[in-house]
Amino acid sequence: MCCREAAAAVALILLFCSVPCQAAAPDAAGLDFNCTSPALAVAFPDPVGPIRCGARSLQKCPTSSAVQTQPVVQWAGAASGQFYTLIMVDPDAPTPRAPTMSPIMHWVAVNIPGDDLATGFSNATVAVQELFPYHGPHPPVGSAPHRYGQFVFLQPTGKVDFKPLPVSRVNWDYEAFLAQYRLGQKLASNYMLCSA
Repeated sequence: MCCREAAAAVALILLFCSVPCQAAAPDAAGLDFNCTSPALAVAFPDPVGPIRCGARSLQKCPTSSAVQTQPVVQWAGAASGQFYTLIMVDPDAPTPRAPTMSPIMHWVAVNIPGDDLATGFSNATVAVQELFPYHGPHPPVGSAPHRYGQFVFLQPTGKVDFKPLPVSRVNWDYEAFLAQYRLGQKLASNYMLCSA
């Protein structure tokens, strides 16, 4: 690169840096919305069925009885004798361009026995402790599709006596929740796209 090209590059950098920029909002304060491999299996009643890492955008989610019904969740990697936590969050509220209310808590199930997670559970089949019961997607009309992520974490100390969650679902500090119970990194995840 010659001196003139270098000077032009520096000028562009200085110009770019002098313009105020809005930083991109992280996904739900840091959760990775890429699916694990294999993905956490999440299946809703028909006509929706299994979700596949945001591969399709579901329409009319607030009025769809299928996605307003708790899905069956399954992860073959769950170990017998272990306990797991599942969370579901929306990182895009009220809109993906301005997620000022995110993350929104949509589901927190804890002390899930490994055997039940490995074969697939829903509250219709297994009595799972819910700190926050399943709340289906409700993106606002006119918003771009929202992501709704489902994440599974190992409870390293076994069964846990969890404290009640905050009353508000808005701006949920799930990172503090994960740290409080030493849940570490996600083991399995999936997500869906939903619009009104």
